[in-house]
Amino acid sequence: MQKVALAFSKKGQHNIFRNCVGCVDGLALKIRLPPKSKCANVTRFHSGGKNFNALNMQGVCNSNYEFTAVTCMHVGSTNDAKAFETSSLKALCDNLPFPLHLLGDPAYTSSESMLVPFPGTNLHEKEPYKESFNFYHSQIRINIECTFGIFVRRWGILWKPLAFDLDFTFELIHALCRLHNFCCRRNTPALSQS
Repeated sequence: MQKVALAFSKKGQHNIFRNCVGCVDGLALKIRLPPKSKCANVTRFHSGGKNFNALNMQGVCNSNYEFTAVTCMHVGSTNDAKAFETSSLKALCDNLPFPLHLLGDPAYTSSESMLVPFPGTNLHEKEPYKESFNFYHSQIRINIECTFGIFVRRWGILWKPLAFDLDFTFELIHALCRLHNFCCRRNTPALSQS
């Protein structure tokens, strides 16, 4: 964990986040709506914010854009906070020894083991230290956005809605995450969408 934290601290300016061991966020993975015979309430798969049917994948990454933890057990209508709170990732986060922590976006709840940005706009006018914190926080937290971007770009199967049985889809996503890490460790370039 100390190696992971050191790698993150080198990515940000002024070595402010010295104890970050991961960045967390959610990714809406497009799926084809399962048949009603398989799910009682298929409308829950629709993500209103994204306007497509999806699964909510929660991921934690390291500074090398590799997944260190992933869960994909929620439907598209589940917001990131609830998906995180009701997954195994919450226990992982809560069990981090102090002062180690994760960085999340404002959808998550701040705690000793989860740092999120300060809420509000125009913080530079009233509370510039909060604006500064948010700036340095985003320098590190962007790693999860990059990880998701590389992940989706790497696997062409994710460019269209997944049309498999849900149980297989969950297994597929976890396998793709493991293969993604394998490719990252070998500097294998991602595909380009065309």
